[in-house]
Amino acid sequence: MIQTHKSPSFSESADTGLWESLNTGESWSRQNWGLPNVPITRINLPHDWEELLVVTFGRGLFTISATAVDVMLVSTAPGAELPERPALLTNYPNPFVGETTLELTTPQPAHVRLMVFNVLGRRVETVVDRRHSTGMHQERWNSESLSRGMYLVWMEVNRRHTGTQKMVRR
Repeated sequence: MIQTHKSPSFSESADTGLWESLNTGESWSRQNWGLPNVPITRINLPHDWEELLVVTFGRGLFTISATAVDVMLVSTAPGAELPERPALLTNYPNPFVGETTLELTTPQPAHVRLMVFNVLGRRVETVVDRRHSTGMHQERWNSESLSRGMYLVWMEVNRRHTGTQKMVRR
């Protein structure tokens, strides 16, 4: 289990860097794998599963070999809350070539549909049309058949529009 935020069991100086627990949170040890001891704002695992991308506050972007971390045990901080409403968070990379990953959250189980439209308002693809469990989800979209340009991804949850995100295909 990897954690990036302070939990009540940590000491006051433990609010930065990566921490690891091998016993479901009973004890923690700092495992920065070469990262500076600064707050981490985001961790991404790209679709190739070869490295973790770690974004820090004020010190830039770092990569860590995914073999250094048991990626099946990566978790959010204890007590982390989901948004009250479903949300289409982001896509990365953006701009992208060929493939991008769409991030979304659902605070409860729901039917999710992600549709991609071109700038003329024509639907070019339905990326997802299925039930999702509670939590954060990542959906990969391969756009190899489409030309360069701007696209909009439209998110519906239980047949209600909940968000739109601009994407640029290079």
